[in-house]
Amino acid sequence: MIEAILLYKWAVISSLVIAPALALVGAQTLARNWTLRALIVGQAASLGTYVGLLLIAMLGIVHDTGNPSDDVIQYVLVLLISVSVAALLGGLSVKLEARLIREADPNRSGFAVAQYAMLMAATAAVMALSPHLESHLASALTGDLSTASDLESRLTLAFSLGVFGWIWLNWVGLSKIAFEKTVLLNAQAKHEILFSLIALFAMALSMHSLGVLFVVGSLFIPSSVLMAFGKRRSRLLDFRRKLCAVSICGTLAGFLVSLTFHEIPTTPAIIFFQFFAAVIVGLRSRA
Repeated sequence: MIEAILLYKWAVISSLVIAPALALVGAQTLARNWTLRALIVGQAASLGTYVGLLLIAMLGIVHDTGNPSDDVIQYVLVLLISVSVAALLGGLSVKLEARLIREADPNRSGFAVAQYAMLMAATAAVMALSPHLESHLASALTGDLSTASDLESRLTLAFSLGVFGWIWLNWVGLSKIAFEKTVLLNAQAKHEILFSLIALFAMALSMHSLGVLFVVGSLFIPSSVLMAFGKRRSRLLDFRRKLCAVSICGTLAGFLVSLTFHEIPTTPAIIFFQFFAAVIVGLRSRA
C-alpha cells in the first residue's frame, strides 16, 4: 500500500487539489442555475481535449515522448485547445438558446440535453479518427488517476493551486454576484466572464487526465448532496469548508480503496465516497 501511494503520489496530490476546486466551482454554478450549461461546457472541454490530441497526431508529434520540455509544450497546447473549443462551443450554445428559446420555455432543458448528446457524438467521432487516441479510449469517460504521468500530475497540481486559490479568496464576492444575478437580476458582466473562464479552465484541466466522470461528479456531488442532507441555511464560509472537506476526504478514500482492491476502478470509487462523505457531513450539520 505504501509503495503504491509513493508511486502515485503526484496523482494523489493533484487530485486532492483539483477536486475541491471543482467542488467550489460547482457550488457557484448551482447558485447561478448553470447546471445544464456546465454539462455542455464540460463535454465541450472533453471534445477540445481530443481535438488537441488529434491535431498533435496529425502534426506527427508523439504524445508522452519522455522529454520533459516537449511534453510540457504538448500538455499546455492540448489544454489551450481544449479551453478554446469549450469556450467557443459554450458561447455558441448560450447564443443559440437565447435566440431560439425563451427564458421560461420548458423546452430549454431538452435543447441543452440535445446539445450535450451532439457533443458526446462529436467526441466519439474525433476519437475514432486516429489510432493515436486509442490509448485514451478507456479514460474518456471514467478516467484513471493511476494512468496520469508524473509530469501531467505536477502540471495539473500547479494550475489547480491557482484555480483553487482564486476561487477560495473570491468566494464571498462570487456568492454575492450569484445572489445579485439570480435574485436581483443585476449581473456584473465582467466578473461573470472572469468566473466563467476560471471554471472552464478548471474543467478542461481535469478533463485532460481525469475524465468526464471525475469532473461532473466533483462539480455537483459535494454541493448538491450537502444541500439536500444538510441544514437549509448555512454560513457561506462554513459551506465552503464543508465542500472542501467532502471533496478531499472522498477523493482520498476512493483512491486508497482502489489501491487496496485493484478490481475497483479509481474514479468511480472517488465518486461514491464523495457522495457518502457529503451525506455524513450534511446529516451531522443538520443534527
